[in-house]
Amino acid sequence: MQRRVSFVALELPLQFDVAGADVLPATAHELTYVRNGDIVREAQLELELSAEAYRRVDREQLFHLGSQERGPGAGGFVPGEVVRLTVRLAAERLPDLVFDAPEPSDAGRLLEQVSAAGAGSSLLSAESWFALSVTSPVELPADDPVAESGELTSGYATTWAATRSSRLELPMLEIAAEVLDEHGWDFDELDDDTALGWRMSGPDGSWSSFAAAREDEGRFAVYSVLDDSIPRPLRTDAAELVARANWGLPVGNWELDMDDGTVRCKTSIDIAGDRLSLGLARRVIERNLAVVDAYIAAFSAFATQQVTAREAIAMAEG
Repeated sequence: MQRRVSFVALELPLQFDVAGADVLPATAHELTYVRNGDIVREAQLELELSAEAYRRVDREQLFHLGSQERGPGAGGFVPGEVVRLTVRLAAERLPDLVFDAPEPSDAGRLLEQVSAAGAGSSLLSAESWFALSVTSPVELPADDPVAESGELTSGYATTWAATRSSRLELPMLEIAAEVLDEHGWDFDELDDDTALGWRMSGPDGSWSSFAAAREDEGRFAVYSVLDDSIPRPLRTDAAELVARANWGLPVGNWELDMDDGTVRCKTSIDIAGDRLSLGLARRVIERNLAVVDAYIAAFSAFATQQVTAREAIAMAEG
């Protein structure tokens, strides 16, 4: 039977019922349905919580986040100001949602109405949702030239993610295409059906970008290839430039092909055993492009022999 997955992006404040008449505030950013044929088998929400709200989740083990259900990395997890939870609706509650909301967009409207009514519906009980993963943004160094555009996260998965009945995941390239559509960037699907390609330009130059997926290996990567290759006599010095550029980059790295002089920037994520969400794909893509935009003028000036490797880094990093 054919499996179909659909989702909707949200910006939806919700109030989850906890003990008695108390509530836990959260914001839903994405709601996903997975179907076997025409039957909805699972529903997920991606939630954003304040640090204070997460401390309560942690302390009271809400969303079934018991100590035995937390995976590697949970012990050292330090929440930032914002914490993101991916949660799955309990199977016995799924008919309550799907009966009145056959599509994710309908479900978003229904949850909004239930939250506003404050009637204590089981659909917004913390007991009705199971935490699959917990993440939080990590503050980048202040001197990172792309700190404002990129994001590094830390966190952990739970045993509920490993025991769910069916994996909620769109093909990675479909998710990447959604991100590109959000930005209005035209792209092409390459012949081998494992990558998307598009052109980018900024104030300091243009380049080609590619989103590559290895579904069987659980890897998603973005590559940006600069238009200016490095002439052969400069490639040894270019290796110094690449090493200096990589030093201190918290996410992503520059690569140099010593044979043909190609320079590219790579960002990637390993999601083996998990899924690529819209938010994760967006951060991998946007981080890559931000790094390129910060360094492209320096690489171009070096390739045209206007500056040395040290001078090029000074251009990019001040």
